[in-house]
Amino acid sequence: MAKKVRINATMDPDHLARIDEYAERMGINRSAAICILTAQALDGQAGIRALSKLADQYEREEALARDGEVVNAPAFSVLETGGP
Repeated sequence: MAKKVRINATMDPDHLARIDEYAERMGINRSAAICILTAQALDGQAGIRALSKLADQYEREEALARDGEVVNAPAFSVLETGGP
């Protein structure tokens, strides 16, 4: 099991109430809810970055195709997210 680190955070009471409501709906405690929600947010951002890279690659390949150039680079390589 990964080592756990205690944190101290200051947060808007309305935001904390939303976290507590989520925790209650899921049947978990506040700490678990914060862990899940932050992981989902970070994973979502990684997904957005990957989709953005994919869209950029698609646009480059479309431009090359319009110019009559052959596109050989695999588009899936742009899905590597590596890092924040």
